[in-house]
Amino acid sequence: MNVKIELNESKSSALQEAAKRHIDAGAGETLEEAFSRILSAKTVSETDKQRILTVKQALEDGEITREQKAYEKGRKLSKAEVLRLYKIVEERQQERILNEMKDRMPDNYRLITDEDSLLYMVAEMTEERAIVFDVETTGTDIWSDYIVGHVLSAVESDKHYYIPTKHETEETQLDHDYVLDVLKPIYEDETVMKIAHNAKLLVL
Repeated sequence: MNVKIELNESKSSALQEAAKRHIDAGAGETLEEAFSRILSAKTVSETDKQRILTVKQALEDGEITREQKAYEKGRKLSKAEVLRLYKIVEERQQERILNEMKDRMPDNYRLITDEDSLLYMVAEMTEERAIVFDVETTGTDIWSDYIVGHVLSAVESDKHYYIPTKHETEETQLDHDYVLDVLKPIYEDETVMKIAHNAKLLVL
């Protein structure tokens, strides 16, 4: 009985994968064919490749669709269109991350979205002998990706803060440059030990 169920599940999974490969991308191509063509281009960098594959997965999962005008005019899916679609995927992911952080935030975690809260956090940090820091970014490419938020943790008082600055969201956020100016003295204070988590120092 168990064997039969496993075989059926395996067959169902194979059918789903086959269906994905034959999703219509327009211009007489399947989704698989369109992405195979785009990825085989010599101008595709490693960063582009990761973004293209992310869009491919989002299209297969039905999270996004092709640009309507391009599809209606029968244009082939292009690298330029895929990278524009990536921005949509990226924005939705940022929104999802921010919402998840808010929903799961423990009592000793704070979301900093106004100046008073930021200055209060800085005052607490100046009393610490060691802090943990991290930055949330849109990726790991130091030339094209950018910071969307700062994570800071006070080790002794066990308090943790997230400061969103460039998330694609309608939620209130502080100005990106203002936050950098306020945090700069903390980052540059040589009397306080800094512990980097998943350090993105070049981006910072």
